Amino acid sequence: FFNNDVIFTSAPPHLARAAQRLRRLEMIQGPVGVYAPAVERNPYHAQMVRNPAAQWRRVAYVDGIAPLLSLAAVADVGGLDAGGNIYGYGLDIWLSLRMAKAGWPVLVDHQVALKHHYHSTAKRLEGFLAAAAEAENAFLTERLGVGYKEQIKTLQQDYRDEYKI
Repeated sequence: FFNNDVIFTSAPPHLARAAQRLRRLEMIQGPVGVYAPAVERNPYHAQMVRNPAAQWRRVAYVDGIAPLLSLAAVADVGGLDAGGNIYGYGLDIWLSLRMAKAGWPVLVDHQVALKHHYHSTAKRLEGFLAAAAEAENAFLTERLGVGYKEQIKTLQQDYRDEYKI
């Protein structure tokens, strides 16, 4: 959870709790490719928003706010594809999509949650967000096609909440 603009909103201890819940989820799902805390709000990726009544959610992809990645899953899909995208925006989507398509569970934990202050660091660097958005667009267009934004919107609705753990 190395993002400098997140604050956990769920009960501590955060790391021990996440580790315990990940172990339990792996008992249910098998080896997990991506485990991510839910967020209180997300203006970009609706499938990441916390449902406090649920335990966890299986999703098609995650926003890279604070995911835990299985190195075996990363290796299985051919590693991290940065494709010249030095800003990194979109790499999270592409990597987690590839993991899900390869059969690795991509999970959001509703009981480990955080608040993210979007782009608080990036906004400090003049021109960074515009350049990152341009790089992300080129990166995802090359991998998913011209209509990738509609694909992503559709995939945001491709999830299933689970109420037992």
